Amino acid sequence: MKKLFLLMAVPALLVSIAASAWGTPFVYPPETNPNVTWQGQYPYQRNIEMNFGVNPVGPVGPIPGALYEGYDDPALWGSDFVTTTGDVRWDQAKGGIGIFGGGSGTITFHFDNWVRPWPIKHFYEELIFKVELAKGSIYQDFVTPDGMNKYTDSWDKVDNLGVSGYRLSLWAEFQPNPPWEEKVITLSSSTGNIYIDQLHVATECVPEPSSLIALAGGLGSLLAFRRRRA
Repeated sequence: MKKLFLLMAVPALLVSIAASAWGTPFVYPPETNPNVTWQGQYPYQRNIEMNFGVNPVGPVGPIPGALYEGYDDPALWGSDFVTTTGDVRWDQAKGGIGIFGGGSGTITFHFDNWVRPWPIKHFYEELIFKVELAKGSIYQDFVTPDGMNKYTDSWDKVDNLGVSGYRLSLWAEFQPNPPWEEKVITLSSSTGNIYIDQLHVATECVPEPSSLIALAGGLGSLLAFRRRRA
């Protein structure tokens, strides 16, 4: 399922401003979203924030400039990466990644997963992008290892932040739980600039609802068993 955000003839120049201090909270925390049954609380299993003050494209893991705060992140950030195609590039002066001066291309964010025998994967994001005298579009899509994972997703909110751009809030649920997922953003602009200014992602792997009670009851003994073996 591909999500489209279309920008037709933006009349005003949205001025690029320096990134302010960036922190960890979501504006709309995933556990408060009525459309997805989020199980965890901050800092979440994976909690990755990027403000693109440095070029995120580089060797495999961790993503350059990313702030990792999820409790699974130390085991998983080593296999995250970002790639681009077409006219997409990072611009140091803008502090963003996208299309500058017209063109099209993609940005792919690869996020690894902790291997658990749990069938559901939740994905939540807040994305801020800017447009400057641009006419174009943003597509959102996901790629998984076998390409067959069923998922539902939805833009929950679109906030116009004025000169700071637009904030898009999105959730997705995958079944079965993939070992990794890639978030693919396709950008197109006939004129001007359209670029990603900030991306904040949280993910979690969860059991089926009927398994939650059994999981809660058995987790303490499992942890005790592992400590005895350590």
